[in-house]
Amino acid sequence: MRLVCVALAVTALSALAEDAKVPVQADVVYAATAPGAVDKGLEGMQVTLGQRVKYGTLKLLSAKKLELSKKPASVELPNKKVAELVLESLKNDVATVRVKLPPTETTYQLGRGKSLYVQGGAHDAGELWLVLAMPK
Repeated sequence: MRLVCVALAVTALSALAEDAKVPVQADVVYAATAPGAVDKGLEGMQVTLGQRVKYGTLKLLSAKKLELSKKPASVELPNKKVAELVLESLKNDVATVRVKLPPTETTYQLGRGKSLYVQGGAHDAGELWLVLAMPK
């Protein structure tokens, strides 16, 4: 009887993990080192990325609310690339997210109230960034 209960519990937990969904804000941002304007709300990105590259221009190109799950969600970038996002797991409010953005595919950890910056390639004398954030 105990074995049956344990098997049912494991099956139930597996089903919950497979059904997990995480709300994520997915923004596409244009960044350039040339002097320019930094859109409101992107100052934190400028500071964080400034440790590697000093961006003088940051412009929000699109914003999309997603619900990540085991089923792939996609975000189109202006440089004709498509980012594919899949929720691998969710544990203690930290999502493990697989991001496929050609030519790379990487798994990241994303916590509540945090942002994740994924380089999206060259575009119009600058670069595109996919910014993922999980609301608090």
